[in-house]
Order: sequence, then C-alpha cells, then structure tokens
Amino acid sequence: FRRVLFRSDPYFKQRFAEEGQIGLKLSHPHIVEVYGTGEANGIHYILMEYLAGQSLRDRFGRPIDLNELIAIVAQIGSALDYAHSQGVFHRDIKPENILFTDQGTAKLGDFGIARLTGVRRYTSEGMIIGTPEYMSFEQAKGMELDGRSDQYALAIVMYEMLAGRPPFTAANPLAVVEKHLESLADVDLYN
Repeated sequence: FRRVLFRSDPYFKQRFAEEGQIGLKLSHPHIVEVYGTGEANGIHYILMEYLAGQSLRDRFGRPIDLNELIAIVAQIGSALDYAHSQGVFHRDIKPENILFTDQGTAKLGDFGIARLTGVRRYTSEGMIIGTPEYMSFEQAKGMELDGRSDQYALAIVMYEMLAGRPPFTAANPLAVVEKHLESLADVDLYN
C-alpha cells in the first residue's frame, strides 16, 4: 500500500478519503490505478498499483530526448483529458507525480489535492493549495480552477524537461507564486 495517514486532523482524513474515492472513480492507462481504500486500527490506507519505474523528477539527472519528452507529455495529457472529462482537476501536476512503469509508460499519480466538480470544498476561497513552481495564475490567486490550470502545470513540467529547471524560481514559495502572478498580470487569459 502507498501511504498511511497517522493524523487525527479531520481535514487530512477527509482529503485522504477523497483521494481514494477519486482514484477509484478514474480508470485510464496513464493514471495510477487505485484498488481500494480502508482503515485498520485507526490507520487509513489507499491500496494502489505498484510502479517499478522512477518518478519524472528522478529522471532529471539524465538527458531526456525530444521523442521521450513528447511521449511523456502526450501520455499525461491523455490522462488529464480523461480526468477532466470525469470532472476531476488534479491541481498538483509536477515531476514527482508523474511515475513510470518498468516498461517506461508514464502514469499520473497523487490525486491528494484533486478537486471533483460538484463536491463540497474543504479549502477556503482564496486559499492557495499546490506546488508553487507549477501553479497557474488562477491557482496562485486562490480562484476556482478548471482543466486549464492542470494544462498550465503540465506546460511548466515540459519547460523544466527542456530547460533543466522550472521557469520561475526564488528563495521561498511565496516569491515563486509572485513571479507567476507578475508574468501573467498583463495577459488576458480568457480572450
């Protein structure tokens, strides 16, 4: 099994339970398969597919050729297209959440902060949730998200695969978020 939750915090328990339910809802060749969820002796767990390959982050130590990059982005893009069609927005696309089978197939994992449309929100309006280096403008502003936010994050991952670093870096997470906001402040994202 993948992860154990030891916290008694109801927010974390709810997020953990939602991750399991979202995982059970999604069935796609490029999404890590969830087999079940449960609780034993106060320990909550998610039982999921074992992937023998590394994460994309682990692969950054070696060159990634253009054909491999295209295949990875296409596979994760396909997973996102499917998840979005099911009303699920991942909200934390990053190299650590792109995993590989031992045959090299890319799979999207960790739906821990994903949002299922129509499900009650557990975060406050304006609350920032996600990884700053990969956040869209809307996510950094704490706004309501849709699939475009995941697409933006995948583009940031692709940039990092090509350049060897994300486009925005800073000494602390808030400064990274600020750089995202500044770079898109004058862009009309909806026209």
